[in-house]
Amino acid sequence: MKKYNLPLFSVFLLFDWSLATEFSPVIETTKGPVKGLVLTTIRESKKYHSYRGIPYGKPPVGYLRFKSFEKS
Repeated sequence: MKKYNLPLFSVFLLFDWSLATEFSPVIETTKGPVKGLVLTTIRESKKYHSYRGIPYGKPPVGYLRFKSFEKS
């Protein structure tokens, strides 16, 4: 029985990963597609879409404080 544990776990892990990637929302931007996640709030169990790692302009600190934005 023990020799079947690792292959069975591997199949389960791949199946779980395929379901997670299948239902990930993808949005199109001018810089290309951005893949997100569907997450759930802790208290009210509401679902929301989360997009992380989107590059924005440089933060307005130091010499950039009163200037126009610059791309990062």
